Amino acid sequence: ERDRALLFGRQIAVGVEAARRVLRRHHAGDARRQIGDVEAVDRYDRWLRYVYVGDTFVNAELVRTGHARAVPIKPNTRYAAELYAAMESARSAQLGLWGVCRGQL
Repeated sequence: ERDRALLFGRQIAVGVEAARRVLRRHHAGDARRQIGDVEAVDRYDRWLRYVYVGDTFVNAELVRTGHARAVPIKPNTRYAAELYAAMESARSAQLGLWGVCRGQL
Protein backbone atom coordinates (compact mmCIF):
# COMPACT_ATOMS: atom_id res chain seq x y z
CA GLU A 1 0.00 0.00 0.00
CA ARG A 2 1.06 3.61 -0.42
CA ASP A 3 0.90 4.28 3.32
CA ARG A 4 3.47 1.68 4.33
CA ALA A 5 7.22 1.57 4.71
CA LEU A 6 9.61 -1.36 4.42
CA LEU A 7 11.77 -2.07 7.48
CA PHE A 8 13.76 -5.28 7.89
CA GLY A 9 11.71 -6.88 5.11
CA ARG A 10 8.35 -6.16 6.75
CA GLN A 11 5.70 -3.66 5.71
CA ILE A 12 4.99 -1.29 8.59
CA ALA A 13 2.87 1.83 8.96
CA VAL A 14 5.08 3.91 11.24
CA GLY A 15 6.06 6.24 8.42
CA VAL A 16 2.50 7.54 8.18
CA GLU A 17 2.26 8.32 11.89
CA ALA A 18 5.71 9.91 11.85
CA ALA A 19 4.65 12.08 8.90
CA ARG A 20 1.51 13.14 10.75
CA ARG A 21 3.56 14.13 13.80
CA VAL A 22 5.92 16.19 11.63
CA LEU A 23 3.00 17.87 9.88
CA ARG A 24 1.34 18.72 13.22
CA ARG A 25 4.61 20.10 14.59
CA HIS A 26 5.41 22.16 11.51
CA HIS A 27 2.53 24.40 10.60
CA ALA A 28 -0.03 21.73 9.68
CA GLY A 29 -2.47 24.47 8.72
CA ASP A 30 -0.09 26.05 6.23
CA ALA A 31 -0.30 25.49 2.52
CA ARG A 32 1.16 22.20 1.36
CA ARG A 33 3.16 21.83 -1.82
CA GLN A 34 4.00 18.59 -3.56
CA ILE A 35 6.89 18.43 -5.96
CA GLY A 36 7.39 15.53 -8.31
CA ASP A 37 10.60 14.07 -9.66
CA VAL A 38 11.24 12.29 -12.96
CA GLU A 39 8.63 9.56 -12.33
CA ALA A 40 5.19 10.00 -10.73
CA VAL A 41 5.06 6.49 -9.21
CA ASP A 42 7.60 3.75 -8.62
CA ARG A 43 7.43 0.16 -9.86
CA TYR A 44 5.32 -0.76 -6.78
CA ASP A 45 2.77 1.95 -7.68
CA ARG A 46 3.79 4.16 -4.72
CA TRP A 47 3.51 7.92 -5.21
CA LEU A 48 6.83 9.70 -5.44
CA ARG A 49 6.49 13.22 -4.04
CA TYR A 50 8.53 15.75 -2.12
CA VAL A 51 6.27 17.56 0.34
CA TYR A 52 6.60 21.03 1.83
CA VAL A 53 4.40 22.48 4.56
CA GLY A 54 5.16 26.15 4.70
CA ASP A 55 8.96 26.28 4.50
CA THR A 56 9.43 22.81 6.03
CA PHE A 57 10.68 20.10 3.66
CA VAL A 58 8.75 17.22 5.24
CA ASN A 59 10.74 14.44 3.54
CA ALA A 60 14.02 15.83 4.88
CA GLU A 61 12.53 16.44 8.34
CA LEU A 62 11.42 12.78 8.56
CA VAL A 63 14.92 11.65 7.58
CA ARG A 64 16.65 14.21 9.83
CA THR A 65 14.67 13.02 12.88
CA GLY A 66 15.35 9.35 12.13
CA HIS A 67 11.78 8.48 11.17
CA ALA A 68 12.74 7.60 7.60
CA ARG A 69 15.76 6.62 5.53
CA ALA A 70 17.00 8.32 2.39
CA VAL A 71 16.65 5.86 -0.48
CA PRO A 72 16.81 7.82 -3.73
CA ILE A 73 16.50 5.48 -6.71
CA LYS A 74 17.48 6.68 -10.17
CA PRO A 75 16.15 8.53 -11.99
CA ASN A 76 14.36 10.13 -8.99
CA THR A 77 17.29 11.84 -7.29
CA ARG A 78 16.37 15.54 -7.26
CA TYR A 79 17.03 15.95 -3.51
CA ALA A 80 19.36 12.98 -2.95
CA ALA A 81 22.27 15.03 -1.56
CA GLU A 82 20.06 16.85 0.95
CA LEU A 83 18.33 13.64 2.06
CA TYR A 84 21.62 11.75 2.45
CA ALA A 85 23.03 14.62 4.55
CA ALA A 86 19.91 14.55 6.75
CA MET A 87 20.26 10.78 7.16
CA GLU A 88 23.91 11.05 8.17
CA SER A 89 22.97 13.66 10.76
CA ALA A 90 20.28 11.38 12.25
CA ARG A 91 22.62 8.38 12.16
CA SER A 92 25.41 10.29 13.93
CA ALA A 93 23.00 11.46 16.63
CA GLN A 94 21.40 7.98 16.94
CA LEU A 95 17.94 9.49 16.39
CA GLY A 96 14.78 7.50 15.68
CA LEU A 97 15.40 4.21 13.91
CA TRP A 98 19.17 4.75 14.13
CA GLY A 99 18.96 4.59 17.93
CA VAL A 100 16.62 1.59 17.94
CA CYS A 101 18.19 -0.46 15.15
CA ARG A 102 21.88 0.06 15.87
CA GLY A 103 24.10 -1.89 13.51
CA GLN A 104 21.16 -3.45 11.68
CA LEU A 105 20.65 -0.85 8.94
